[in-house]
Amino acid sequence: MIRKIPVIGYRISLAALVSGVTGFFSRGDRDEFRDILAGFVQCRHSCLVNSGISAFYLALLALKKISRRTEVILPAYTAPSLVVAVKKAGLKPVLCDISLKDFNMDMHAARQQVSRKTLCIVCVHMFGIPAGDIVRFKHGLPEDVFLIEDCAQAMGSEIAGRPVGGFGDLSIFSFNRGKNLPAAGGGGIFTNSGVLAPVMEEVAGELSVPGPGYELRLFLGFVCLFILFRPFYYSLLYPLVCRFRDEGVPEDFTAEGYTSLQAGLGKSLFEGFGESCMQRYENAMALIDALGNMKGIILPCIRDDLLPAFNRLPVLIESPESRKRAEKELMRNGIGVSGLYFRPLHHIFDLGYSKREFPNAVYLAERLLTLPSHPLVDKETLEKMSALIGKVLS
Repeated sequence: MIRKIPVIGYRISLAALVSGVTGFFSRGDRDEFRDILAGFVQCRHSCLVNSGISAFYLALLALKKISRRTEVILPAYTAPSLVVAVKKAGLKPVLCDISLKDFNMDMHAARQQVSRKTLCIVCVHMFGIPAGDIVRFKHGLPEDVFLIEDCAQAMGSEIAGRPVGGFGDLSIFSFNRGKNLPAAGGGGIFTNSGVLAPVMEEVAGELSVPGPGYELRLFLGFVCLFILFRPFYYSLLYPLVCRFRDEGVPEDFTAEGYTSLQAGLGKSLFEGFGESCMQRYENAMALIDALGNMKGIILPCIRDDLLPAFNRLPVLIESPESRKRAEKELMRNGIGVSGLYFRPLHHIFDLGYSKREFPNAVYLAERLLTLPSHPLVDKETLEKMSALIGKVLS
């Protein structure tokens, strides 16, 4: 049996699992975990909900209560679920291209899309790489255009020593199984705005909280993560696990409240979160150093003032055929990799754009390979990844 490493992972201890069970009985865990997160993000106001996409949806509803504008600017390459949420909120998605320098939104292109209809711009910190120019970008926006930070993949990342999530008017986080803090699902909305906070709390306060049956299903799912994040069991159960990969686009979702169980598990996991983020950074930077001199590959530029808690390391292989061979070779050797989102948003949804628009987003989608950088990846696996990619490209 070949030892297999999943593309996502977190070091979940048995003590964290047992401690998290207290969430079944302690209703105070929700407030405590919310305060922990707010302190970490350095935001005064926060609300927790059942998923990251629900957090984004509720953020949009909150903005709608104070503005009649109708357009939301998104990068053309990001999670398709964002478009689903924008449409569910009764708003119109407007796309801009990305940069092939850091694989985030092209700030200049985003600014050119701003109009009198623009409600907000969604700055996504893709792959855990912070959008380093967000402060200058925010200062250049009209006062009546809001900036939402999407930190779903970037919890723990920093810009000039400050954690992402406190630079925009609102920020959203996700605690789903593939994220940096996989606390049995859930999401959060954060803000420092005294104007937005009561509106955000009003919208979130209308949500119902699922009952014990839902919490039990969440806990069983978390137990599965506890098992599958261990390479031995992941390797053993891989033939079964690979059948349950979800690569589709959700047609809809239900926004609900955050459960005490999720808060208890999240609070337990958070104890090792700082160490986990640093390991993600060190693993990814070791890969960047190993891959940096190879021809036929494009790596994200990481500025000195950035500290990315890489959700995974994005690599562009200039030849799509070589990218397919690299993926096949890595998977054959037990290393889980992924193309993440296989198409840009305007190739998934009919948004009124030509397929030829947003060429950088199209280029990235066709050539992207994401490599695991989580704390369960050891030095031997890092060396194997770079050696296998080098072999394909040689």
